[in-house]
Amino acid sequence: MRSNFALSNFALSVVALAVMASLAPAAAHAAPAFVGVWRARSRVIQGKTSPIPTGVTIVVEFKPGGAYRSSLTQKHGHKPHTSVQEGAWKLVGRTLIVAAGKKTEKNRMSYRVKGRTLTLTQQDRYRSKMILRRVK
Repeated sequence: MRSNFALSNFALSVVALAVMASLAPAAAHAAPAFVGVWRARSRVIQGKTSPIPTGVTIVVEFKPGGAYRSSLTQKHGHKPHTSVQEGAWKLVGRTLIVAAGKKTEKNRMSYRVKGRTLTLTQQDRYRSKMILRRVK
């Protein structure tokens, strides 16, 4: 009985490694197209597309090595206010995983890069999307 348990654990480990190996090349191949600076252009919420509001700028930079920096700038009167968030990112298959700061909670979203456009889709019941355009 114990040898069957060890064998099944070994088999599961081999399958897990094979799955991880099959995903890694796709993510590694996608990473160069993904790395760069992106500016949000529009969003889709519950199927309705709308532009990013006037006076709001959202910029995300995905750096080589897995670090990211995002900024949200809102113009209020004469003085703009900017919020910055930094953290880590990685690609697993067609999923982008980001963790902000020292948080262990990770945000997962599917992604698609087509030319100079990056579409991020939340993996929630609304399937909200953010459409970004490459800046650099």
